[in-house]
Amino acid sequence: MNGRVTPAQNGRLISFGSRARAKHLDRVSGDVEGFLSSIFASIQDGMNVMDLNLNILQVNPSMENWYPHAMPLVGKKCYQAYQGQNEPCRPCPAHRTIITGQPHSETIARRGNNGKILGWLEVHSFPWRSTHNGKIQGVINYARDITYRLRVEDKIEDSLRKIKNTLNGTVTALASIIETRDPYTAGHQRRVVKVACAIAQEMGLAQNWIDGLRVMGFLHDMGKMAVPAEILCKPSKLNEFEFNIIKAHPQIAFDILKEIEFPWPVAQAVFQHHERLDGSGYPSGLSGSDIIPEARILAVADVTEAIASHRPYRPALGLEIALEEIERNTGVLYDHDVVNACLTLFKEKGFDFD
Repeated sequence: MNGRVTPAQNGRLISFGSRARAKHLDRVSGDVEGFLSSIFASIQDGMNVMDLNLNILQVNPSMENWYPHAMPLVGKKCYQAYQGQNEPCRPCPAHRTIITGQPHSETIARRGNNGKILGWLEVHSFPWRSTHNGKIQGVINYARDITYRLRVEDKIEDSLRKIKNTLNGTVTALASIIETRDPYTAGHQRRVVKVACAIAQEMGLAQNWIDGLRVMGFLHDMGKMAVPAEILCKPSKLNEFEFNIIKAHPQIAFDILKEIEFPWPVAQAVFQHHERLDGSGYPSGLSGSDIIPEARILAVADVTEAIASHRPYRPALGLEIALEEIERNTGVLYDHDVVNACLTLFKEKGFDFD
């Protein structure tokens, strides 16, 4: 041999190389397919493959375990096998995926052979596209059993509801205790709550805000429990010394409430509800943006109710005088948006304290 390869020999080598590569690719392809098949079979969540007519082409063992009464699943429509129905479910994530070509998700009931709901599945549908032209040729569904999670969420929601009811009951009880020391202003806190919550609703604030204002309104005068009853019920104008004692009630309330972990800034709002935008309020002389929104709403509700209602040292001045006060001092003492909402309630919507 001279080391040269003849054309004939070269052709045989090329032919041999092509066959070898083909065998190698077949072997790799088979290995990949086997690997994917093993994954498909071993996944603990449910998986199935369907064509464009929602016919089931392939399922994994988890799906078979969930629907033993509907076996065999392959060859049936998904809604027949899984829901015992004669027409597609609505809403159906697989149907939406076929239409849009995008993944879709939905929570769907898992039913037994009598139609009884056995649990809930979170179903994710993905487009199955042709490797040749990219067109959708079916849907791959991935389903996860979320029954336990939903049950836990329901229990948590029920617990939160009970806690909320307990909180509301406790706050109402505290408000009643406060009012027993000041019978002349009985109902003041309840009316402030009603006005404050209505103002927040008129301003378009979220329900969570309104829930917080309810608690703040009931507790805003808690500090008056430390004020002597003879001052609270004094039938004449307070002197400077007596008024200074009254002015301490926001600080007293703050000291009581600051250690309680409310989901709202209750202590801060109660502390600030006598502050005014121009800094003329008490106890800290806060102004402008230093006063939180909740306190601004409480301030307008508190002033409106106080002026309109009876007090030990004077008869009720009436709603008209109260509205004139907040309108005259809008942007000076009271927040402009809060005042506008309050005026709208009383002047345009016929709102009433009771």
